[in-house]
Amino acid sequence: FFGAVRNPLSGSHSRHTGADVIHEHLFIECKQRKAHSILRTWDKAKEQAQEEGKVPVVCISEKGRKGFWLVVHCDHLSEL
Repeated sequence: FFGAVRNPLSGSHSRHTGADVIHEHLFIECKQRKAHSILRTWDKAKEQAQEEGKVPVVCISEKGRKGFWLVVHCDHLSEL
């Protein structure tokens, strides 16, 4: 997706990077699980967004911590 290569030795064992993916500018960490709870929030937002013809974006933040994170499906990046 980012024109990168999967790191053959993930984490600190690698000579390339500590990231899961080898990329010149991005530090990409991959987490695959049976389920991620934030995606249930995204699924609900997607349903509501489709009804309004909009792109679903979920913003998450923590109290007392500056900034926020965006959850966007890769298919929608070009629309943003």
